[in-house]
Amino acid sequence: MIQVQFSNVKNWRAFLSFLERFLNLPRVKSAIGGSQVELRMEIHGTIMLRIGQAVGVGDYEAWKIVCDGKPIGEVSAYYLDNHFFTISDGSKILSAEEKKILALFGEYWATPVSPVSLRLSAKDEETMQHILEALKSFYADTYPNAIAERYAPLAEMISTERL
Repeated sequence: MIQVQFSNVKNWRAFLSFLERFLNLPRVKSAIGGSQVELRMEIHGTIMLRIGQAVGVGDYEAWKIVCDGKPIGEVSAYYLDNHFFTISDGSKILSAEEKKILALFGEYWATPVSPVSLRLSAKDEETMQHILEALKSFYADTYPNAIAERYAPLAEMISTERL
């Protein structure tokens, strides 16, 4: 089992989409030993986060990595999303302008608050390890919005017990 941590993921949804496309590249599928790779959500839970004096909900997700109908791994993340500011007391740390932005452009977003974890079994584990290490070194994305960019680096997990 190969294990890799990605510390440069800022947009969880974009990363999941990218990862599924990446795992379906011919060279990657050859190392895995299959013809079709997909991600399927397995677990979604709520955690507790603190940003300054605000305490509120964050989330945990684990997605199965499935190849030709069989589970071969998992990708997971703890993350901050807009719910911290809308259903918790997180809104008290937002400026008036940020509250307007959140209300007007309330599109869902999620930003990891710790490294994203990926575990994967492959037919050719040595090649797959090299592929994933290369991915880890070149993958970069951007924060989904200014609120995520400002507050996600400040978020502390105070409970990872999934509620």
